[in-house]
Amino acid sequence: MRVTASHLPDFDVLHPDLSWGKWNCSLDLRQEGDREKLKALIMEADVVISGYRPGVMEKWGFGPEDVLEMTKDRESGIIVARENCYGWHGPWKDRSGWQQISDTINRYHSTGINGFCGIVDAILRRGEIGGSYLVDVRKHLSNPALSLLIPNRLP
Repeated sequence: MRVTASHLPDFDVLHPDLSWGKWNCSLDLRQEGDREKLKALIMEADVVISGYRPGVMEKWGFGPEDVLEMTKDRESGIIVARENCYGWHGPWKDRSGWQQISDTINRYHSTGINGFCGIVDAILRRGEIGGSYLVDVRKHLSNPALSLLIPNRLP
């Protein structure tokens, strides 16, 4: 389910390509009632994916550590995946970035593929040994790695 808010900018023209098959809901995390609704959705989820800029979900109590804490007593655990442009460690970890900018630099749309692979691996591990998992994906520099698989092409 794609969770957004009516007060946030949205690029409707991209929905046929990027949101096909997704359920959508609108929650305003500035409202306590909507934060409770998001918590209820998370408690029923197998995977939570966040693409917000660093610090936004933490501000509302839904950062990775918050989600792992709120679901710690669940029998099945949870997988939390987050993506950003420049990674979650290093000097640019708090910097926001747009996918379109990163894709222009890197020429590939592999962030979703990398995230998918990490999530599937976490689901398999959870099925085998249980637990909860955090999957970190970054756009910048993950894309050129894919070009190493293409003969006669440099990133």
